[in-house]
Amino acid sequence: MRYRTNILVVLLMVSTLVYPPIVYIAHRPPQTSPPEYLKVMTFNIHQFFVEDYVSISEKTGELNFNNLLQTIYEINPDIIGLQESEGGRLTHGNLNGVHWLATKLKMYYFFGPETSDQIYGVSLLSKFPISSAEVIPLPNQESIERVLVRATLAIGTKNVQVMITHLQTSSYKLDQRLQVQKIISEIGTTPTLLLGDFNTRSDLNDEAYTMLNARYDDAFEMAGNNPNSSLGFSSPAGNPSHRVDYIWLTRGHWLVKSDSVKTAGNEFVSDHLAVYGLIKINF
Repeated sequence: MRYRTNILVVLLMVSTLVYPPIVYIAHRPPQTSPPEYLKVMTFNIHQFFVEDYVSISEKTGELNFNNLLQTIYEINPDIIGLQESEGGRLTHGNLNGVHWLATKLKMYYFFGPETSDQIYGVSLLSKFPISSAEVIPLPNQESIERVLVRATLAIGTKNVQVMITHLQTSSYKLDQRLQVQKIISEIGTTPTLLLGDFNTRSDLNDEAYTMLNARYDDAFEMAGNNPNSSLGFSSPAGNPSHRVDYIWLTRGHWLVKSDSVKTAGNEFVSDHLAVYGLIKINF
């Protein structure tokens, strides 16, 4: 019995300590002349698990690295905000999926919150060097902890702020409101790309959506779409019926190429579709 206990202790230590919480990896030289339009993606990747077709809130237990990699590789984004990206635990085969993706895609990355925090992961992958990055806790009075990742990317001569988050579900209205208020205060007046799964629907005029839409531009709408168009539906991946995944842009700082904001993926990749678009710096 003692032998089994010791093995368990060692395995738990490995699962929480083997990967550092904050990592940058450079596979490419800095880009001195970035493209005219940045290809930006937000993607809830379902903790690298395949969706359970009986219950969309469950996972099959089958890890899904290759399908996920293929989907992202075909889009070839410059900047990716990932949600539900936690890894390096026993439940994930002790694999650091963010590091694996960054290596395969030849991108810099910021892992986000520590694996040992036991909260939903939020991560950044970028073709451009990451000058700085931090994890900011979001307020939660009624539900589990959520976070905001803030990073600065060196894109040509510009320092570009990118923020990524995964808000509480809409059943916790108070926490959603507090979390959006915190994000707004953290952005301030700085030109920002705000990416994430916001768990709020444009078609229902949820409070969180209304707060965000009053202050920021929705890239999908800027690309010429009705905000409630089915072209933007991102969840559930097998039969998309609503939008919860957004690329928000601080007003006056960005241009979006017409008809460029799309979705990608399917239920064999994640329970959400990826959302991506072509965005130009205008500051």
